[in-house]
Amino acid sequence: AVLPPKARLDLIAFAGTDFRINTVRPDGTSLVGVSDVGGLFTWPIWSPDGTQIAYSGQMVVDGAPSPLELRVHTVGEDRSPRRFTSAPGMIPILPGMPYYPLWSPDSTRLSLMAGAPQGLTLFLIDPAVEEGAEVAVVGSPLYAGWSADSANLLVHVGLDHVLVNVVSEIVIEDLRARTHVYRA
Repeated sequence: AVLPPKARLDLIAFAGTDFRINTVRPDGTSLVGVSDVGGLFTWPIWSPDGTQIAYSGQMVVDGAPSPLELRVHTVGEDRSPRRFTSAPGMIPILPGMPYYPLWSPDSTRLSLMAGAPQGLTLFLIDPAVEEGAEVAVVGSPLYAGWSADSANLLVHVGLDHVLVNVVSEIVIEDLRARTHVYRA
C-alpha cells in the first residue's frame, strides 16, 4: 500500500525576546507560545520529521531560577514535558546555552551535551520518556554526529574517536584514532 505523504508543517520555531519559545508561520501569522510563561528558554531545534521541538532553559519561580532543563514539545499538544533536568553542579555549556541537543535522523532520540561536574557529558535521551537520560561519553572537547540510520554516533572526545552504538544498549567502540588537530 502506498501511504499518502505527511502533511508538511510550515512553521518557524524561535526564542522570543521574552525568552519564550514560539512557533509562527513564515508570513508572520499563527503565533503560538510553546514554552511556559515565566521561563527563560532558548535554542529551539526541530526534529527531522518536523513534529517536535527540543528546547532548553529554566523556569523562574518567586525570582529564583530552577535547575536547567530540556523540554520536548510535540506540535499540536498543549504541554512540553521535561526530558532532562540538570543535577546539582551542572552548568551551561556556554553563557546563554544550557545544552547542545542533536536529534537523530529518524527523530527517535536526542543526544545532549551538558556541562556536568565530571566534565562535558554526552547523554542519550528518548524524547518519549520523561527524565530518562543515559550517559554515553564524558570528556572534552566533545563533538558528535549521528549516522544516517540513527544507529550510531561518531564522537570526538578529547584526543579519542569512538563509535557509540545505540541500537539496543549503549556500546562504545574505540576507533583508535587520536588527534586534536581539528574541530567538527
